Amino acid sequence: MRENSSATITRAEGAAGYKVPAPTNNTQALSLAYDYLRTDVDLLGADVRRDHNRAREVDLNTRTFYKSGYSVDELLYELSNKRNLLWSTIAEVSKVSVSAVRKWRTGGSPSNANKRAIARFAAMLELLEETGVITDPASWIEMDLPFDEDGYYLRPLDLYLHGHYISLLDIAERRKSVVQVLDEVMPDWRASRSRFDVYVDVDGSRSLKTRTD
Repeated sequence: MRENSSATITRAEGAAGYKVPAPTNNTQALSLAYDYLRTDVDLLGADVRRDHNRAREVDLNTRTFYKSGYSVDELLYELSNKRNLLWSTIAEVSKVSVSAVRKWRTGGSPSNANKRAIARFAAMLELLEETGVITDPASWIEMDLPFDEDGYYLRPLDLYLHGHYISLLDIAERRKSVVQVLDEVMPDWRASRSRFDVYVDVDGSRSLKTRTD
């Protein structure tokens, strides 16, 4: 076989000898056009996200207003019997003890703020279910959602208790990861703890108290 007398050029030598062509009017115009286009897309995306979040807030408020017209018995029946929520969770959402919830079940009357808290939670579960991703919102919101970050996990209910309703929907709809949401709403989440402790009440039931540490 006849040998090629010309010197062999390696890839490294070829890359080192490559010269980027000077920009022409055409390449400059193309780059500028895409720059403007990306800016427009970014602005449009921000506008869509903002308007979508506003729409979701209005939707949640409207559902809450509607459910506020239910009686306490109807709301408790929806959450406990239909959703199979623990009484301790209902108490946690209402920021009262399980004993207080038990009194509501036997004819006691919660404050307007307590009743609205129950109605809002019922509205939130309904909204989560209608996203089409969460089939059992009552179980999902109480779950410990693990994520690959030093063994941490998130209970969606904690996001709800801190008022991060839209962020909760973003996770449920798989628009954002748990880490993305926590970095946005709780920058110090790695050092934070739940605001409540669960303890055994005098009658043997599970109740809640606010952390003091």
